[in-house]
Amino acid sequence: MNSTKCPACGATMQAMRVPKMHHHSRLPNGRQVKMRFSDVPAEECPTCGERYFLAKTIKEMDRAIEQKHGVRRRRRAA
Repeated sequence: MNSTKCPACGATMQAMRVPKMHHHSRLPNGRQVKMRFSDVPAEECPTCGERYFLAKTIKEMDRAIEQKHGVRRRRRAA
């Protein structure tokens, strides 16, 4: 991740890894599930503590949840 400014306070964000966290996701059937992840890359503000994750990271966690719960994505019509 590139060092960016915190949208909340303007300080420089620092790359870090979150040792343990829970991610919530809604399955296509409407059921909400959560799963624990470890060593997740993120950026955190040393001043205010705001934490951000790349969209790619969130999508990977969503995919892991879908695979665990046996969800198949529907194909979009061309």
